[in-house]
Amino acid sequence: MSKPALVTIMMMTFFGFLNEYPLALTFITTEKRWTLAVGLANLYEVLRYKTDWDALFAGLIIITLPTMIMFLIGQKKLVEGISIGGLKG
Repeated sequence: MSKPALVTIMMMTFFGFLNEYPLALTFITTEKRWTLAVGLANLYEVLRYKTDWDALFAGLIIITLPTMIMFLIGQKKLVEGISIGGLKG
């Protein structure tokens, strides 16, 4: 397996685990172990009728940062891996 393909698989797996909202919501019962997405959804529910937009948007930025950093680090290898997979077969 080529290096770009391996990096692509690793990045897709990372993004999948980072954004696994339904499983985290179902199986994590203590607030201290909530993922960022579950915590942000809970914050929205708590502030449903008096929404603190500053807190929600700050949470969205915090959730987006790991994805953006990971993409910027592996952008070249990710594109190479996707194009290699699309050309073979």
